[in-house]
Amino acid sequence: MYSQASEALDQFARRTGIPVTETQADKGSLPYDHPQNLGAVGVTGTPGANILARDADLVIAVGTRLSDFTTASKTAFQNPKVRFINITVTEMDASKHTGLPLAADARVALLELAAALEGYRVSDEYSASISLFKQRWEEETDRLFNLRHGPPISQGEVIGAVNRSSRPQDVVVCAAGSLPGDLHKLWRTRQPGGYHLEYGYSSMGYEIAGGLGVKIADPSREVYVMVGDGSYLMMSSEIVTSIQEGCKLTIILLDNHGFSSIGGLSQSIGSNGFGTDYRYRRPESGQLDGDVLPVDFALNAAGLGARAIRAVTREDLERALEEARGESRTTVIVVEVDKEMRVPGYESWWDVAVAEVSEMESVQRARAQYEKAREKERDLPSILLRRPSANAQTALRRAPEPFVPWVRNSCLALVIAATPAPARTTFPTITSFRWQRESSRAGQSMETSTTSPRSRSCQVVKSTPPELMSMVRPLPTLSSFPCRTL
Repeated sequence: MYSQASEALDQFARRTGIPVTETQADKGSLPYDHPQNLGAVGVTGTPGANILARDADLVIAVGTRLSDFTTASKTAFQNPKVRFINITVTEMDASKHTGLPLAADARVALLELAAALEGYRVSDEYSASISLFKQRWEEETDRLFNLRHGPPISQGEVIGAVNRSSRPQDVVVCAAGSLPGDLHKLWRTRQPGGYHLEYGYSSMGYEIAGGLGVKIADPSREVYVMVGDGSYLMMSSEIVTSIQEGCKLTIILLDNHGFSSIGGLSQSIGSNGFGTDYRYRRPESGQLDGDVLPVDFALNAAGLGARAIRAVTREDLERALEEARGESRTTVIVVEVDKEMRVPGYESWWDVAVAEVSEMESVQRARAQYEKAREKERDLPSILLRRPSANAQTALRRAPEPFVPWVRNSCLALVIAATPAPARTTFPTITSFRWQRESSRAGQSMETSTTSPRSRSCQVVKSTPPELMSMVRPLPTLSSFPCRTL
């Protein structure tokens, strides 16, 4: 997204037939209806994306941190022969999962890979499975958008109504609670930049302030801020700023009378969602099991200067969205939702620890399930950075360029030697690939071959086992890869 690689990704996916899956940060790089786009992957992923990730023997990770959510706590990739090619400008992320690290700009990397893979396309059988998964997911999304539940209606129906009301160029903004996971799966992004989620830290209260920033950045777009009641209570004050600055937002406030996300998570580990409902503490029990707190969010929003609309049914919500489009000031639509009518998870798991010791049978059962599920976690360590040994330094002094760092683990060694870049934003270019097998004797090297360089700005030396060598055989032809020294 940040390297403006959408067109390059589109061409790469169409030519090769390789399926594309989306992280939260990358959602929108391809439109939702792109034939190769299987949608969200990981803990909050779609069935097709997670099933193909599970069985993949090669994963090309472009710009992703391969974080806990993306990898489903290291359970997403179950093929014992799976290998990773990690393309990113962040070297720490490039080395994850013992992948082949390519510190490179995403757009240029994809263009070079497309050239290297000229004439390659996935099998007809694999292509058919991609199409089938995609068709089934669109059917599931339509089902969730049209449940006709309640009232209170479901959160999935609210997402569907807002998605239908928005234009391709409009932006949805969200950050915390159960909404980001549901939006990751369900939101049908049609243009790059139409999906803005702060999900690195799941920052409660970011939504309205973030939406204000998006609106200031591009006033021509309608900005739809989707926020739960918990996040709204954390920080709604920027409504006043939006009124003051004339930056109109459409805020959809989903009121489920509590903290649905953490409540569901508590239940999943055998607990009872303690403290996750907005209820009075009852003197008789000493617990938060009294009546529901009478929080009037519409009255609160109106008091901050916004136009406030209450919606009970799906039809109410659709009318409110239509009215909000014609408004010139910030509008807050408050809609009550059933917090127990959740969008399910699909072919994924998240490592949330369960108490080892508890008198509750539900916790004991959850612990047993947790221990079994953890067996699927794969230990895919990152490549560690360290300075070379004295013998290695002696061998490397023979190289025409000065030594920079040494990247090594048990199966892969990568040395990048480069002249200093002329400016911080200019990267040296890989113009020479030398494949080298290290002898067991320190300081010796064998069977070295070097491609003819176009210039001498950067040299890459890789030592790799045969199975990984066969995987990356096309890569030595990438003669102009932007590269950063580690």
